[in-house]
Amino acid sequence: MDETRLSLSNFARFMDTSFFGRAVNTLDAEQVQGGGTRIVIALARQVPYSVTASEDYLYIDFQDVGDW
Repeated sequence: MDETRLSLSNFARFMDTSFFGRAVNTLDAEQVQGGGTRIVIALARQVPYSVTASEDYLYIDFQDVGDW
């Protein structure tokens, strides 16, 4: 995402969320040279999602499709 930044270094920590049994397995974010941010979301399987923005934050909500 161009012209963005991670406001806290904690937001750049790799997260393994696979043990929650939801659509998202892992999440990784990093600052890229030139003033941008790269976010990589690995899914267990494709599910519907929505994206919204509110002032300084981006929200990506993945639909809960029940038990796997």
